[in-house]
Amino acid sequence: MSRLLLLASLALWPLASGCAPVLAGAIAAAPNGGSILPPDNPLPSVESLALADRTLRVPVGPPAASLAVSIVEPEPSAAIEGGRPRGTIVVAHGIGYRSYWMQGIARRLSAEGYRAVLVDLRGHGRSTGDWMSFGVHESRDLSQVLDELDARGLLAHPVGAYGISYGASTVLQFAGRDPRVHAVVAVSPFANLRSVLPQYARTILPGVGRTISDETLQEAIDEAGRRGGFDPDDANAAAAVQSTRASILLLHGASDWLVPPEHSQRIHAAAPDHSELILVPDTGHVAMYFDLRGQIAQTAVEFFRHQLR
Repeated sequence: MSRLLLLASLALWPLASGCAPVLAGAIAAAPNGGSILPPDNPLPSVESLALADRTLRVPVGPPAASLAVSIVEPEPSAAIEGGRPRGTIVVAHGIGYRSYWMQGIARRLSAEGYRAVLVDLRGHGRSTGDWMSFGVHESRDLSQVLDELDARGLLAHPVGAYGISYGASTVLQFAGRDPRVHAVVAVSPFANLRSVLPQYARTILPGVGRTISDETLQEAIDEAGRRGGFDPDDANAAAAVQSTRASILLLHGASDWLVPPEHSQRIHAAAPDHSELILVPDTGHVAMYFDLRGQIAQTAVEFFRHQLR
């Protein structure tokens, strides 16, 4: 959520006077909108230099966008007979980041024999798109990525999904709309946009944030939806999990003050029969993201190993 932190820091000051449209732009504007290099620049991507075995561009929409997709193939020693992957796992990053930041989990999945498919979500990295929709359009984009992989003979079943923060809520919505997804690991997700944004804004700017009414913040969310072409009420991971039979693992830092663990608790409560919640003690949002001890990755790998047989 670091991109939102920066934008909100610049935008929240005039909101004390009720200027909701200013915040709306900060909420929904694509993080790569001010990028110096265009998404189709000829220089090799950092993903291809760092870890990817192949890169693709996948057209998605509506609204129209082009996604940068990186694929990390399974290590030969971990693949099944004939060198085939044990499955395909889609990996989604957090807000303001790109798929390069997910190379750690991609390598762990590769070592387990899975094909890891890392996606620059719309408006991030080398993907195009002017607006974010907090999982509404992005979850449909991921389904279209699966379609493209299938058309290219690269979709190995069963299918899983891994995401963190913004990406975690996105993959939960992805599972809610796409029955091909059999297992999901969601790290530090938000339950829905309408509840997380006011809470987040007041946490990162406790002084200014308290001067902004709930009504103004909700008006800003409505305006963000109009600009981004989505219904903010659809950005709802807690509702989405009720529409999937995928097995879900929710991992959340018990000391997360940016996206408090109550969000994962609400998601778990919405689907208690096919979800599991693990609260990681003494751990915050950033620590969950970088996972310096590898605890989160190991837990995720063990979950996929059990669920994606």
